[in-house]
Amino acid sequence: KDAPPLAFSGAWTRNGKGHWYENIFRIPTNPSNTATMWLGTRLYSLCEGGHPIEIDPKTLGVIRGEKPFTDTDHNKANSFFSAHFSRDIKAGNIYNHGYILSPMGPPRLNIMKISNDGILLNQQACDLPFDTFVHDSTLSQHYMVYFLPPYHIPSSQMYKFLLGLSAIANLYEWDPENLDAFVHVHSKQDLKLQWKIQLPNSSTTLYHLVDAHDEENIDGTVTLKIRVAEHVPSDRLALELQFADQYSVEDGTRLYTVLREYTFCLKENGQVVNVTDTDVCGEAALCEFPAINTEWKPGHRRQYVWTNALSDKTQVYLNGIQKVNMKDAKASAVVTFGQYSHAGPPAFVPSEDATAEDDGFIVTTVYRALEHRSDIVILDAATMETHCIMKLKDHVPYQFHGDYLHGFVPEQ
Repeated sequence: KDAPPLAFSGAWTRNGKGHWYENIFRIPTNPSNTATMWLGTRLYSLCEGGHPIEIDPKTLGVIRGEKPFTDTDHNKANSFFSAHFSRDIKAGNIYNHGYILSPMGPPRLNIMKISNDGILLNQQACDLPFDTFVHDSTLSQHYMVYFLPPYHIPSSQMYKFLLGLSAIANLYEWDPENLDAFVHVHSKQDLKLQWKIQLPNSSTTLYHLVDAHDEENIDGTVTLKIRVAEHVPSDRLALELQFADQYSVEDGTRLYTVLREYTFCLKENGQVVNVTDTDVCGEAALCEFPAINTEWKPGHRRQYVWTNALSDKTQVYLNGIQKVNMKDAKASAVVTFGQYSHAGPPAFVPSEDATAEDDGFIVTTVYRALEHRSDIVILDAATMETHCIMKLKDHVPYQFHGDYLHGFVPEQ
């Protein structure tokens, strides 16, 4: 109660002291605290609610406040802009989704394509089976895909958000007994929904996807393979509490993910012939935050993924980095950084003139709990050997993550 009032209303937070009269009819804004996105040399900060904020790459000061992307006729994007976008490496375009805030209408998601210079090229609204939360998406050669877990806002509860009684994201309920889980597959060309796939396990829940790959078969069907980091056990309410406060999770109850692969056989008329799911690698450790080399041979299937991994189940927090060979179902040992040291999510940086998919570097932050500060650690992505450690004076929050832009150095 003694905390200072918030100067914004986010998807999970309410403005001011949280009183209803401070939040009635307020639309969630972007607190600039979840992810970053580069468009050329322009840097944006993102969150699940609100629109992108352009920030100075050197000072991180705000250059332009929240503003939706627009097309050449100045028509605005019709939704929020999610924190986790996908970049088409060949074309350079950004694909993303955003929640369409329409409390009195049917639940819908907006699918967007943005050029590398920030022009809205296309957008397509898509009906959802229920009002759910979509955190991440990924691209194959021809499609954009995302998962729809049975984590939803009942229509009878939406009035609490409108009247300022609750942040909108705090109204979600986990209901796998009455709702199914789905995958949506959109065309990258026109963004229209091509397939709505019901998953065999209604309790499927995840935050992050690894990759997707599609192949057209001789009989005209399409085989679509999607690899994800799926939470186990699938207790979404406990997961949300964990993400809300990473430091208050009781020992032995923390949720992690396993790498899973879903394979779909799809017909042109929207029918789904077959759905299967398997473990990607039985040797892989429990993990989160998968990272891949998206730049290596676009259109080819990824062989490697690097994860923020758990070295053994006696650890309270994710503490290492692991390389997983998804093609051969082999995993390296989890690289750790000493007692009471906790690695953050990995970021992949390709080498100049790379000759292999794993020719590059893994950059991660490592929190030194006994010193209450962090290091930046760079690993060889192929061998997982340490290249260098850069000591910081201060600490970086647990599970903080960002991305990399080749060749850009801020002016001094």
